[in-house]
Amino acid sequence: YYLIWTSLTLVSILLMFVVGSRFGVVLRAIKDNESRVEAMGLAPLQFKITGYLISAMICGLAGALFASWQEYVSPDIMHWTRSGELMIIIILGGLGTLAGPLIGAVAFLLLEETLPELLHAIAPNYAENWMIIFGPILIAIVLFARGGLMGLLQRFNRGKR
Repeated sequence: YYLIWTSLTLVSILLMFVVGSRFGVVLRAIKDNESRVEAMGLAPLQFKITGYLISAMICGLAGALFASWQEYVSPDIMHWTRSGELMIIIILGGLGTLAGPLIGAVAFLLLEETLPELLHAIAPNYAENWMIIFGPILIAIVLFARGGLMGLLQRFNRGKR
């Protein structure tokens, strides 16, 4: 448990340094206009491969920590719904931010735990259908909270100033 939190903290710090470095600036420039980066004399392919390598290392670490935490690995964890949940978490939290997926994961888990209980209190026969309520919530966030919950928080903080 503590190893997972320590790893999350260290990887988050590492990613903050990567995003703020020259490498991170070049990756964002490649995302915006790859041909312009190439015209500046940089090799976009090398930067993209290095970015994928960093991403793969983090994913490998996450997989190893997940297997250690579960104490059991089976093909069931690779079910297609797991990928869908991860995409929902990222969209919910906000694309293109470091804290967005963390906020999205917390929000997803809170909704996953509280919506069934809330539905059970209102309509006990429908408690298992919490995703029917979650779908419109996700659609509303995508439509009205540009940048997910992280974008909503940033706009709220700008409004307070």
